[in-house]
Amino acid sequence: MTDLILNRVLPRVEFGNPVALLGHLASVRRERAALERLDDAALNDLGLTRAEARTESGRGFWDAPAHWTR
Repeated sequence: MTDLILNRVLPRVEFGNPVALLGHLASVRRERAALERLDDAALNDLGLTRAEARTESGRGFWDAPAHWTR
């Protein structure tokens, strides 16, 4: 798991700032938890199905798309 975190998160977050890294990981975790709580109407507005939202919210906090940190 450490290799996955190093390969996925650290290249996109400042190495010298561990607070920024922890903040980023916490933000990803909160966003995915919020996605799981959305009702069907809100998911429809986003163009997501309940299954897609469940899949995304189940991903690890270290596994975030590159554009989330830009």
